[in-house]
Amino acid sequence: MKRRIFIALGISSELVSSILSWEENFAYKSKGTYSKIRWLKPENLHITLVPPWYEDDDGIEKVKALLTSVERQQFALNFHRVTYGPNPKRLRLVWLEGEAPRGLVDLMGNLHRILGKEMEKRHFLLHLTIGRFREDELSSFPVKEINDEFVFKEEADSLLLMESHLKRSGAEYSILYQVNL
Repeated sequence: MKRRIFIALGISSELVSSILSWEENFAYKSKGTYSKIRWLKPENLHITLVPPWYEDDDGIEKVKALLTSVERQQFALNFHRVTYGPNPKRLRLVWLEGEAPRGLVDLMGNLHRILGKEMEKRHFLLHLTIGRFREDELSSFPVKEINDEFVFKEEADSLLLMESHLKRSGAEYSILYQVNL
């Protein structure tokens, strides 16, 4: 049976705590007017590097071996704001944004190359999805823009092979394999 997998960066418990604190403050300030936003569970927070694809169990074992062999190094992740995404014409996410360091861009390129996946041509924007909503729900939000400062810096330290479980309530993720950077 094929499984839906992807490659991601893990995030620290400190970043998760900061995200939860921001969400709590946002909910308090907005007095529940954004109740249609489905916040991701803390255990589902990650930074996607290679988007999902389907593999059988043998293919997953090959991906694990490739992840062990990929050249990797630690690098800093710098987040600076919370906003809607993915672009102004299609707002359906709440995410953290930052600048993609050279080490991250190099790692993504290496991963796509060794996995035989084509990398998107557009510039990669460092982002971490923290909430989702339907595009048509934005019209019911009292403020159509979020541009909150969110300054957080951390060292990326783990590369994850994750499985995506699609459910009615939204995707849930499990870690299949972890490699330290």
